[in-house]
Amino acid sequence: MENINNNPQDVSISTESIESISTQDKTVESNKTEQLELSSEEQLKNLEENINLQEDGISKLTQSIDDTKSKLNEIRESLGLPKEEEDSPSVLFGKDKLEKLQDKQKEL
Repeated sequence: MENINNNPQDVSISTESIESISTQDKTVESNKTEQLELSSEEQLKNLEENINLQEDGISKLTQSIDDTKSKLNEIRESLGLPKEEEDSPSVLFGKDKLEKLQDKQKEL
């Protein structure tokens, strides 16, 4: 049986992930303000960059959620516990953040 690390940092959505996404959100908002003063070509370029930033954030967060769920299930299995049917608080938090990012993506 493989050795599973029971470190809580490994089974929750990382703070760095969330901070990175928050930074991306701030960049998107800042770019929206700047767009008012830019030409059409520059606005289009910035919009494409914002979309790419949002897509990256969504991908990273989705992967983080999946990794968290997988690690939690591995730990539960190693302890002889059944897989959890409901999502843990850290997964729910990640899903909420993911939903907000997806809503912002739709706005763009």
